[in-house]
Amino acid sequence: MGDCITSLYAEGIHCEENSDEPFFLREARRRNYSSIYRSDKTLATFYGRPPMMSSRYSDRKQPLDLDEEIIITADAELLNETLSRLDSNGWDTNGDIWAVSWTKVRGHISQFKEKFLEQSLAGKRDGDVAAKLQ
Repeated sequence: MGDCITSLYAEGIHCEENSDEPFFLREARRRNYSSIYRSDKTLATFYGRPPMMSSRYSDRKQPLDLDEEIIITADAELLNETLSRLDSNGWDTNGDIWAVSWTKVRGHISQFKEKFLEQSLAGKRDGDVAAKLQ
C-alpha cells in the first residue's frame, strides 16, 4: 500500500486543479485515487494506525457518476447530454447505478473515516472531538 500511495503522489495523481487532462483520463484518475484513498482509510481503521494519505494535500475530486462507456465516447453531444443530467455533486439524477456509484459512495464515507481517525488517534491531546467532527 505504501508503494501504491508513493507512486500516486510521484505521478501527481493527487493534483487536479491546474491539470490539462483529457476528460477520460481525469475520470480514470479520479476513480483510481478514490479507490486507493478508500483502501488507505480501511487499512488505517483496521490496524488503528494513522492513514498514509490525507485529503489536505490533494485537490482530486470524487469521480462523476457515469458509465464507463460514456467516459470513453468520442461523441461530444452524447457526453454533454449525459453530463447535463448530473447534479451539482456529480450524481446521476436518473437513478441509474453504475459501478462507479459504489466507488463514489465509498470515497465519501472514507472522507468521514479520515476525520474520525484524526480525532480517535489524537487521544486526549485534542479536546473538543464532537465540535471538530461537525
